[in-house]
Amino acid sequence: MHLKLLIVAVCLFALATPVLAAPVPATPMVSSSDTYGYPIADSYDATIIGTPPKLMPVYPPKMRSRQLTLDVIPDRKKPPIFFYDKGLKVTFAWQKERAPLIFLIAG
Repeated sequence: MHLKLLIVAVCLFALATPVLAAPVPATPMVSSSDTYGYPIADSYDATIIGTPPKLMPVYPPKMRSRQLTLDVIPDRKKPPIFFYDKGLKVTFAWQKERAPLIFLIAG
């Protein structure tokens, strides 16, 4: 139960973080002489084009992971319009080395 509440709290914080962030400028901040260490100079182009093959990570053949589906507010009755909502899907992946904690939130 405590793990579930912790995960929900972290997810809600992650959802609120973009509201607290500074606004994104309308023009790219990277000039032709100033790069950010990526082979595609324009950050907006890099977002659409994607990761170049030589920078793609090599994944191990077998990864320890666990997938959960959380019911964020279990006591709340969902309106019929949300018939498709099966819960918040979360995946945990373990590794031996230290690494940054990453949240991917689509939308």
